[in-house]
Amino acid sequence: MPWSIILPSTMAPCGLSVTIPSRLGPPSPCLADQIDPNTHDVLDVLVGMDPIDSQVMTALTVQRGSGAAVREDGIRLWDLKKMLPSLLVEVRGRVNEALQRLIEHGDIRLVSVSEDVYDEANQSAQYSISWINQRALDGSIRTANMVKTA
Repeated sequence: MPWSIILPSTMAPCGLSVTIPSRLGPPSPCLADQIDPNTHDVLDVLVGMDPIDSQVMTALTVQRGSGAAVREDGIRLWDLKKMLPSLLVEVRGRVNEALQRLIEHGDIRLVSVSEDVYDEANQSAQYSISWINQRALDGSIRTANMVKTA
């Protein structure tokens, strides 16, 4: 049920009545392209993706500083060349750096960065990144996987 408040006005002594909704409205109809994070190809032109989730996927798949348009966007993983036991800590720091803008603006809340596979023999590791899109009405946890090879 909406409720009204009276805002003071400089033009009239009685003020202005404004109705404020008591709950969130429907989500935005504007959607981002649904893009495959591995190949960066468009998956479907008829079904879109939430714009905040699309920004997270872009931040986790684009190499930071690889071009003029992505100087401050993307993730910086190319300088992690050795498979050390501290790799998980380094990757957590890099994920936080990549998603910092979205976290500061309140668009997402980073839930966890966990190590799924750590294979020193093959020089590769797989990580799961979980976040909550705070602009979406469902509040569910979304997950993305990231592979790091040395």
